[in-house]
Amino acid sequence: MDRTLIRHLRQLLLLLLVGLAVPAGVHAQEPVADPAQLTPAALTQQINDLRKLATDAAADQLDEQTRKQVLEVCDKAASQLAKAKEANEEMARLKAEVEGASAPPTNQPQAGQPAPQRKRLEGLDLAELQVEQSNAAQAVTSAKEKLDLAAAEIKQSAARRLELPDAMVQARQKITKAEEALQGDYSADHPLLAQAKRLNQQAAILLARAEIQLMELKGNTFEIISRSRNARQERLAKELKAAEEWEAEVAARLARQQQIDADKKASEAKRAVVFAHPAVKAEAQRNVELAEQYSELVQKKSRLEEQVKRTANEADEAKDKLENAISLDEQLRGSPTIGTILRGAQDQLPNLTQIRERQRKRAARVTDLRMQVYDWKAELAKTTDKKLSEAVATYEADTEEQVSPEIEDELREVIEDRDETLKELVAHTNSYLTELGKLNTSEAIIVDQTQALSDFLTERVFWVPSAPRLSARDLAFTRDFWTNYDARLADLRLLGEYVLEDAKLHVELWLLPVMVTLLLLLWRRRAKKIMYDAGEQASKPAATSFRPTVMALLATIVLASPTPLLIGFLGWRLGVSTNVLPYATGVALSLFARQYLILNLLRHSCRSGGLGPDHFGWERKGLVSLRRAARVMQVVALPLMAIAVGVEVTRDGAAINSIGRLSLILALLVMGGIGFLFFRPHGPLINSLAARGDKPWVTRLVRLLGPLSVASALGLAVASGLGMHFTAIQLTRRILFSAGVVFICLAVRAFLMRWLLVAYRRVAMQRAREKRKAMLEAQENAPTEAAAIEVEPEISLSDINQQARSLVGVGVTACIIGAMVLAWGDVLPALNALNDPDTFGLWQSGVPNEEGVYPKVTVAGLLLSLGVFTLTWFAGRNVPGLLEIALFQKLPLDAGARYAATSVSRYLIVVVGGVIGVGMLGISWSSVQWLVAAMTVGLGFGLQEIFANFVSGIILLFERPVRPGDVVTIGNVSGVVTRIRIRATTVQDWDNKELIVPNRDFITGNLINWTLSSRVLRHVLKVGVAYGSDTRLATELLYKVARENEHVADTPEPFVLFDTFGDSSLNFELRVFTQDLSHMMPMRHSLMLAVDDEFRKHGIEIAFPQRDLHIRSMPEALEKLTAPGDDSAEHRVLEEAGSKPGFGFSRDN
Repeated sequence: MDRTLIRHLRQLLLLLLVGLAVPAGVHAQEPVADPAQLTPAALTQQINDLRKLATDAAADQLDEQTRKQVLEVCDKAASQLAKAKEANEEMARLKAEVEGASAPPTNQPQAGQPAPQRKRLEGLDLAELQVEQSNAAQAVTSAKEKLDLAAAEIKQSAARRLELPDAMVQARQKITKAEEALQGDYSADHPLLAQAKRLNQQAAILLARAEIQLMELKGNTFEIISRSRNARQERLAKELKAAEEWEAEVAARLARQQQIDADKKASEAKRAVVFAHPAVKAEAQRNVELAEQYSELVQKKSRLEEQVKRTANEADEAKDKLENAISLDEQLRGSPTIGTILRGAQDQLPNLTQIRERQRKRAARVTDLRMQVYDWKAELAKTTDKKLSEAVATYEADTEEQVSPEIEDELREVIEDRDETLKELVAHTNSYLTELGKLNTSEAIIVDQTQALSDFLTERVFWVPSAPRLSARDLAFTRDFWTNYDARLADLRLLGEYVLEDAKLHVELWLLPVMVTLLLLLWRRRAKKIMYDAGEQASKPAATSFRPTVMALLATIVLASPTPLLIGFLGWRLGVSTNVLPYATGVALSLFARQYLILNLLRHSCRSGGLGPDHFGWERKGLVSLRRAARVMQVVALPLMAIAVGVEVTRDGAAINSIGRLSLILALLVMGGIGFLFFRPHGPLINSLAARGDKPWVTRLVRLLGPLSVASALGLAVASGLGMHFTAIQLTRRILFSAGVVFICLAVRAFLMRWLLVAYRRVAMQRAREKRKAMLEAQENAPTEAAAIEVEPEISLSDINQQARSLVGVGVTACIIGAMVLAWGDVLPALNALNDPDTFGLWQSGVPNEEGVYPKVTVAGLLLSLGVFTLTWFAGRNVPGLLEIALFQKLPLDAGARYAATSVSRYLIVVVGGVIGVGMLGISWSSVQWLVAAMTVGLGFGLQEIFANFVSGIILLFERPVRPGDVVTIGNVSGVVTRIRIRATTVQDWDNKELIVPNRDFITGNLINWTLSSRVLRHVLKVGVAYGSDTRLATELLYKVARENEHVADTPEPFVLFDTFGDSSLNFELRVFTQDLSHMMPMRHSLMLAVDDEFRKHGIEIAFPQRDLHIRSMPEALEKLTAPGDDSAEHRVLEEAGSKPGFGFSRDN
């Protein structure tokens, strides 16, 4: 047929279709065929025909955009029909499953029918047992997969059943919308597009109706199918159990066979040693050792396989526990019972510390085993002939006997047996390592799941109700409990019997604390005397020893320890009991003893003559009220708190909700009242702080503690009464822990401050004595002239003391903050959430963790790094001062060495802190090394002078050509070096001006250090005498002056030199030495005075420059002066000459 004719026929068919479709589009209100009458096959055919028409239509009849829309709508309709087909197929499958569930089982063994026969294991060799074990393991794996699929199907079916009502409503809404759209007006669309949209709506209706039918069938058959699936799950569970039992049986049989073979091999090796030739005996003994190792390895591998199975089951249980906890929390949220359930799950969590310790030890064992395998493989790599020749050569060298061929054959057989043993050892060790890897994997799963469960429980258990509201019934229960005297006496008898029995079993354990307590009580009076004597010594303004403070601390411990020591020991012994009452009592007594000890230390520190008033300088009025508050806490609040904690340990719901809750509420009320009375606005503590007035913000902060303590106590008491008892008691324990941490940190701060004060006094007094001694020497030696230079640099003790105090304050604050984060981090989800990489992850770290994974840097890590940078800054500024006053002053170091040490310590602190902080930010050297290299090159050109000065400063500190206190001359600058910084060095000249000299000049320039290796300096005094003077007498006088001067050193001896015949004088040099540069100017002054005195005394004239004038011609006026007796003319000429500028004359000249 001609192509033109075909094209015309297609156009005619398209026109016919358009003509049929246009009336349907114009008359939109005409009824449309019911989609229920259309089958999916017929609708699919219409969609395919419409797609074909749209594809073949000419461009003038159907533009590309409309064609694309038609095809997209057709594809969408076809997709919905495919989903409808899948729904119909699933309905057919469900109907078949229902029919199968309703029919009686035909493939199940009937009662009394024997179980399927398995292969008999008796008579199988080792290789056959290994094959059977592999098959059994595959059967177990297959059974587990089937069971997991069945369980997942049941779970998914149950979840979908809950969604069926909503899904059916949505499906009906889809049908309604599709029917409305099917009746809509499509006259604005192209006829083909309108037809495609109608077909799409019809497909949507078919899909929705198929889904509704499927959901109705699921709802109607859910019970039948659930019973069938549950039965199938039980059947699969039985099959899995049978497979696991068979695998265990095969494994046990294989282990026994391996052990038998190993023991047999070891016995044969031992027999071979007995009958072996001396040349073979050493190699045979080696075989015995390897055989015994192989036997031991088989035993360990068998035990390890059992442990791996148990750990794998525990890992599955850990996963199930996490899922069950989350499910229970969702189902029982808001119920009072959820708190008890979650706390019970929290108590049953495994100890992750022990698991991690096992993993750490196992890693070391794995390394040893791998090294052992490496050695065995290296031994196997040698050929038999080589090992034989080595053994023969060794024997012949030791015994000088020739080995016969028969002995060589026997030796070859022994070596071949050893190679077989080594191969078995390598194979079993590799298998053992594989099992260790499985064990590590299972334990890692346990750790991860347990940690996730612990985090979940910690987050949830604190913020859910743990008990109903406090009621009159709880009050009645508490009253009946305490008024039941017979029962309480019985409890006391039980505790007494347990204590007596434990004391009989562990006599030596009980004797030690009892004897220590008695000794402490006997030393009590002596401790008080020591405390009072130490207080008197420490309270003196001139006290420079820290020993009295240490003695007072020991005395305080002796006074405060007896009661809490005995109670704590009793609580420890009761706490090891498995009985509920002794165990709960032990926990309560242990808590009571710890808190009682802290309060007792506080009480005895605040007593008259104690650490507080006489050593730390605390106000005595405030200490009296503090002692009273601590005593009330000991007598009232702590016993109530201990009762609440002890009852909590029993897990008795009725006792916790009544006795424990009331005890906690009363304890909170007492603590709140004590806090308010102690921190009240006009109390002694506030008044003493306000009177000092050094830090007003501290006073304002302490003023808030009174209302805050009352609000906290009342809030926790109300929370406990409303049902949040567990939350209240845990928060109370953390508050008490925080208070104890604050007290300990403040006590440590007070001790450090006292130590710094004593050290400051000692150094200051030592320095004052040295200054006084130097002044007296200066007054005796040179009363008219002060020393010109102070060589030892004056270190500001006040600045160093302030630095040390600031550092102590910052360190104590950091310790308090760290302890608070550790104590409160697990109960405040916000703190833990900041370390969540999914929620608060910032960027990928460049530093891998222990597993080699690059974690994300979190907000918590960022805050921690900022804290490190802050501490580094404080430490860099203040630690050198602390080292100076605490350490360097006691070492045999000069000022320059101390200065270099402090500077280096400052740089080291900055570098270490910077590296740690940058590491916390996830920045590793490998990620920034190229950037650093590029920056170094750029900065090397742009800031080369600064870098040169920095490097020169480092050289100055380590090489120490210049030290603080040295007298130097650099260029035309002379003075004393006062400080060396990173970029420049400060030099103080003789005019007391400070000159800043770049460090580079000290390294590359000409430097004169007058005091580098010795302070002995030579001074040359030049003296000229007139011609005609007695030179020998002048020499003797100069020696005499030098010997009589006190600043001139005896060694080296003074030396007088007749230097030159000058123009106007005979020049002498007096060369003398002085022991210190500070004596230079006084020595020069006294020497010159003494030389002048001695020369005058002996008539020796100190020469001065003279000139002889020879006149060859003179003016006419001057000739008149030569006439004798003409004085008038002379005067006249002189007057005329004097009146002329620039001319003068004198007879004397």
